[in-house]
Amino acid sequence: MKSELGHLDIPEEIWKRLRPLLPKIKTNPLKGGRPRLDDRVAMAAIFYRVRTGIQWRYIPPMFGSKSTLHRRFQEWVAAGVFDKIEKEALKLYERTVKIRTKRMAADGSFARAPKGGLHGSKSDGSRQKRH
Repeated sequence: MKSELGHLDIPEEIWKRLRPLLPKIKTNPLKGGRPRLDDRVAMAAIFYRVRTGIQWRYIPPMFGSKSTLHRRFQEWVAAGVFDKIEKEALKLYERTVKIRTKRMAADGSFARAPKGGLHGSKSDGSRQKRH
């Protein structure tokens, strides 16, 4: 289904990979209420928010209700959708670049120099430098 989002829509080849990662929703045709917002439009809105950094309340109305979008985002976070997307993106990256990320480790350690380093502050609590 092609939406009216133009360049903000999710490309078809990407959507084909994302769609199976979303939870299945049971619909009841006898139940009243509004029809559910299309998942592709909701995902495009979430990606738009991530790209621009805007608040939920400033999402353009063409994406739908801000409260609906936020609720869908929370629903997908709880279902682990974005963790699944990250894993799929890494698999695709590994295949494309022919790199094995499972063997990689990010070094996030930080350790102070045992003696305060070259420009450490004085041990008497003053802010004056040692050297």
